[in-house]
Amino acid sequence: MTCRTHSSGGRAFTRMTAWICFPLLLAPMVRAYGQPAHSEHRLSVVVDGSRTPDLIPDELAYRHFILSIAERRNPSQEESRRRDMRLTDIRLSDPDKYLLIAAVQGLREELETIEEARKEALQDMSVTRDARLASLKAREDKAIAAVRSSLRLLSPDGQARLDEHIKTRVRKRIVILGDPQQSAGAVASGRTWP
Repeated sequence: MTCRTHSSGGRAFTRMTAWICFPLLLAPMVRAYGQPAHSEHRLSVVVDGSRTPDLIPDELAYRHFILSIAERRNPSQEESRRRDMRLTDIRLSDPDKYLLIAAVQGLREELETIEEARKEALQDMSVTRDARLASLKAREDKAIAAVRSSLRLLSPDGQARLDEHIKTRVRKRIVILGDPQQSAGAVASGRTWP
């Protein structure tokens, strides 16, 4: 997954690009989370959320949103300011905003710890490497799922506003890359995770 910031008309926004690799595509091209094998194969755009946002699954859109607002336990003033700017468009009530902020506090440290462990695991050439990487992926998924579960505590109005933001804003910023011949059927059916 990569995140890029673009500027449009003086307003910065985050364009999220999701790298979606499917099991058949994954084996010849990638060894354990991104170490490319020698290959001439090129990925192309399978789904462009700016054109077809309905093809971006909710799970993927919520994951990107949560990752974009994840923050430290004690964020700097600049980090808090950026977070508040991202949340302004959602127009949450103060109690819902505070609940959302509480849900993501500390997530940034957790994700950084996982990423450091992932880097170490990628250097490991032992037979336990794949199991360690799978465990780290499960840990990351669990942390994000815990935040997503906390978001169910928002008021009905807050949930509706957040869902609308995800569907009208976040989905449009996601691009899924992959092998169009192998993955088109999976994307059309809503299966985008390996």
